[in-house]
Amino acid sequence: MKTNQPSWHCVANLGDATPEDHGGAFVMVDKRGVYCPELLMLEPNEDNEESPSTLYTVMLELCTRCKGMDGAISDNRFHNDSPAWFGTLEDLKSSADICGVGRHDLADMLCSSCPIERAQGYQVLVGSHGLHNFDQHPALISREDSLVFCASLLKQVEESTEWKDGMALPESSF
Repeated sequence: MKTNQPSWHCVANLGDATPEDHGGAFVMVDKRGVYCPELLMLEPNEDNEESPSTLYTVMLELCTRCKGMDGAISDNRFHNDSPAWFGTLEDLKSSADICGVGRHDLADMLCSSCPIERAQGYQVLVGSHGLHNFDQHPALISREDSLVFCASLLKQVEESTEWKDGMALPESSF
């Protein structure tokens, strides 16, 4: 019997090139397409290498434009008449200004079907509102586990560049 459990794969690191030392922002996609993408943000304890790092999970909910509310966005596709807590015109402008992007660009990122673009939009929101507003119960990860974790995810990023778009039929089928 098949389950709908996610099969996570990392497709991008939007953080530092050495995430175990300076922080990572890993874009995770469910290869089965059941669950929405997630952004795993690793914050190492730079004051003390022996102390655990903190791993936050940010759900990359696909946003939509609110009907009748010029510029506002919703993170609930069933109620696109109500802006998300971060999605009013004023909130988007404030977040965009703090992080140096345009308000329309931020809305476009958050409404993008591309998980990497959406993750970049959520990074802007995290920069404005803080990680705690997106994950109030982050995980702690030891330095040793952090090294293995980061190496594994960076390897997955490399592997994902070889993925083929669409159906992969052998050339002899044509």
